[in-house]
Amino acid sequence: MARQGTYTSTFTYGGKRHYAYGASPEEAKANAIRKQTKLELGVKEYKSRVTVSEWANKWLADYKDNTVGLKWQKQMKAIVENQIEENIGDRLITSVKPSDIQKIMNQYADMSDSFQKKLLLVLRQIFATAEENDLIDKNPTRRIKTAPRRSNSRTRPITAEERKLTLKIADENLSDGIFFLLMLYCGCRPQEVSRLKMSDYDAETKTLHIRRARKADGSTGSTKSLSGIRDVPVPD
Repeated sequence: MARQGTYTSTFTYGGKRHYAYGASPEEAKANAIRKQTKLELGVKEYKSRVTVSEWANKWLADYKDNTVGLKWQKQMKAIVENQIEENIGDRLITSVKPSDIQKIMNQYADMSDSFQKKLLLVLRQIFATAEENDLIDKNPTRRIKTAPRRSNSRTRPITAEERKLTLKIADENLSDGIFFLLMLYCGCRPQEVSRLKMSDYDAETKTLHIRRARKADGSTGSTKSLSGIRDVPVPD
C-alpha cells in the first residue's frame, strides 16, 4: 500500500525500477502493464530523436509556465536560449555527457557566482526531468559544480575609445543621446534612466533625483536597493 491510500505496482525496464499507482492492487497492476508497454513501444524511438533544445523548451512550457515568478521565468528562458541552446541545443539529449556540462560551466567561469548557480540549476532541472520522463538513463549534471571564478569582478571602466564612440553616437542621435549621457556622466542604470521625469531634475541646484526604476515585468517600482535612492549632480 502506497502513501495517501493508493496502491503501488513496480516493474523493471532498461535497468531501472518503475512505479505505477492505482486505487486498488488490480488497477495499479493494470497501470504498470500499460506503462511498461508504452515504454517498450515508444521510448526507444522517442529517445533517438529528442534534442536538448526541444526538451529544454518543453520543460519551460510544461514545468515553469505559471509556476514561477515572471522575472525568474524570463531569466530561465534567457539561459536556455543564450547558454544552453548555444552550446548543446542541437545535440541529442541522450548524447550529452557530464564532460559536456562541465565544459559549459567552465566557459562561463568569469560570470558571477549567482549567474553560475542559476545556470547549473536550470541545467540540472532540465536533465532531471528528462530522466524522470525516461528520455535519458542517467542525469549528466548530477556531480557537476560551478567553475572556479577566473576573476573577482567583470566590471571595468570604459576605454577612451568606447567613451569617444558613446559621445559620438549621443551627438548624432539627440533625442536618444540623453539616455546614454545620463548613464555616462551621472552613473545611472538603464532601468533608472528609462523612468526619469523632468520633475526629477532640479535646474537650480543641477541635481537629478533618482527615485524609480523599471522592473523586469515592465512596471515601475523602487530602485534596485535603498542605496539606489539618491541625488546625483549633473555636470554642465
